[in-house]
Amino acid sequence: MSNTFHQVYIQVVFAVKYREAVIENECKNEIFSIIGNLINETGCKTLIVNGFEDHVHVFWRLSQQSLFQI
Repeated sequence: MSNTFHQVYIQVVFAVKYREAVIENECKNEIFSIIGNLINETGCKTLIVNGFEDHVHVFWRLSQQSLFQI
């Protein structure tokens, strides 16, 4: 498949058990940073990590190596 271009984007929502509001504002940025760094270490590109006290949204682009493994 020459001259073919693929980009796959994934959105995931992680919820806290029983949807309890346990993610405090003081540690929210650190949690988001850790999640983003873990995704980037796999070779993927983190586009945005955000959320609330009871859940986190993550949106990223798969790397080309990840696409070949699918």
